[in-house]
Amino acid sequence: MSSSELQKQNVAQESADCASTGPKKKCSRCNLMLPATSDYFYSDKKMRLGLKSHCKSCDGNKGKRLRYLVDGRKVCSKCNSVLDANEENFNKNKSSLDGLRPECKKCQSEFKKSNYAANKNKINAKSKKYYNENKDKHNEQSRRWRAENKNIVRYHQRKYKYLKRRSIPSWFESERVLIEKVYEMAASLGMHVDHIVPINSKLVCGLHCWHNLQLLTPSENRSKSNVYWPDMP
Repeated sequence: MSSSELQKQNVAQESADCASTGPKKKCSRCNLMLPATSDYFYSDKKMRLGLKSHCKSCDGNKGKRLRYLVDGRKVCSKCNSVLDANEENFNKNKSSLDGLRPECKKCQSEFKKSNYAANKNKINAKSKKYYNENKDKHNEQSRRWRAENKNIVRYHQRKYKYLKRRSIPSWFESERVLIEKVYEMAASLGMHVDHIVPINSKLVCGLHCWHNLQLLTPSENRSKSNVYWPDMP
């Protein structure tokens, strides 16, 4: 008798010994009548009882198969690399029993990059729609994160100030009044002052001068980030 058949036999015996009280559910694969509980079925909010249509025995061990997890190590389902089963190598996944995704972080990152390249417009439109429908939630999460990570926020603020000082040209003083007016206008209109050619980029370093400044809406500035500028290579 195979291990799967033995497991099903044990489940059938347990269900027969179980008290008749409580709702029962029929597995759509093995046709056994089992208690409709999380002990016998995995959860699924879309189903009527909040449980999957087939039992745990038929569903397998859900990410806990021996070929995926051995002695505290896990085999990536994409590249087959054997890695320590922890959050340094695998992202979290609440729906799996070990709390980790089946593919490693590197494989997941590569998939996200290729998927974004192939569906850039669709993903951006979906993200924009979600943001517009959940602005208050997004702003509250951002405020909470900044309050809980003040050291990180200060680091990036200091880094930006350093890059700004480094990009100041020798003729800056002759344009100081014009630059200050640009920032005053942005504050009064609720807009952002953007460097047309970014001052923080791996490919280029723009200057903090009047001719390199423009006003953008907050959403336009976030979308542009430091990945686009005129005549970019």
